[in-house]
Amino acid sequence: MNQNLINALLSTALEHYRLSDNGEMSKYISPVDLVKNINLELPEEKLSEKGIQDFYNQYLNQAVNTSHKSYCNQLWSKVEWPSLLGEILALVTNTSMYTYEVAPVATLLEHEMISQLNRFIWKNSGDGIMTSGGTASNLQALLMARNHFIKSIKTKGIEGKKIAIITSKVAHYSIKRAANILGIGSENCFEIATDSNDKMSIEHLQKTLVAMKNSNIVPFCIVATAGTTVKGAYDPILEISKISQRENLWLHVDGAYGANVLLSQKHNYLMSGVEVADSVSWDFHKAMGVHLTCAFLLTKHQNLLKQTINSGDDSYLFHNNDQQNLYDDLGPRSLQCGRRVDILKLWLTWLANGKSGLEQRVNDLFNSAKTFSQIITNH
Repeated sequence: MNQNLINALLSTALEHYRLSDNGEMSKYISPVDLVKNINLELPEEKLSEKGIQDFYNQYLNQAVNTSHKSYCNQLWSKVEWPSLLGEILALVTNTSMYTYEVAPVATLLEHEMISQLNRFIWKNSGDGIMTSGGTASNLQALLMARNHFIKSIKTKGIEGKKIAIITSKVAHYSIKRAANILGIGSENCFEIATDSNDKMSIEHLQKTLVAMKNSNIVPFCIVATAGTTVKGAYDPILEISKISQRENLWLHVDGAYGANVLLSQKHNYLMSGVEVADSVSWDFHKAMGVHLTCAFLLTKHQNLLKQTINSGDDSYLFHNNDQQNLYDDLGPRSLQCGRRVDILKLWLTWLANGKSGLEQRVNDLFNSAKTFSQIITNH
């Protein structure tokens, strides 16, 4: 591919992004009709420059314009320039996050960001890992909780006890999916009723715990939601945390959507009690103008992620060269081996806005939501 074509394609892509607020948001057509407009044949010989440019333009023409100001259907939307520049930096350097050896600066950045985010929750550095999204974070959190509850399960598998997860009836579907993957079973994911605002009912939680004990079902984890998908509800984490402590249950807070309130002194009360949680999911690609995906699993338990994930002899890859254990390889904490550098888009976004700018963004979003709510109510 010659330099002129490369420059032309890059220019086309950047111009598409720059003009994202113009034109249509979506040109939806059925798959049957779309197939007629896009050439899906993989050629035996290389395509001409014009053919490549035509494909490039066809893709952009049919793509949903997720940076359009009217794109409000999902929990993520327009990305900002700092994030885009961070993504470009990650793409051109093209490395994997499993070892410090191949991703030295990125390893330091991810370690430092995890420490910073943990201090919003536990006032200490804790531990954590970037994941491919909230679903992956929830899966890994429940894996950690399960293995912490039954020490032998990592090597011997599930034996004897019928264990269960407790969560809200409007919790993200990834909780039941994790129960399936982890061998717990979706039927052993007990759903707690919610009020009219989709917040978990403490009364029903208490009754469910009693019923489970009477049926010899052993819960090991409560999952509270901070920001439900439909209504954006926050479960009463403080009250749930008291119950989790009393019953000696792992508390995971799925804050994939709503944990960004921790950046705001005005709105962080919505997650009161989160400091008791054992683990938290937190996505920055939701609402914060950062590219997909930018997700974290955070925990207050040092080294538990590594103990949970690490299996077999991986010494050929991981050497732990950091004698002070401050910036060790991140690979042993992750379900993935090869993992792209997702930290740069958030790091550049933070540099360009500062903590105060990110806090203002959260506050502005709440103000916008209040305004829209009033408009809807008045009409």
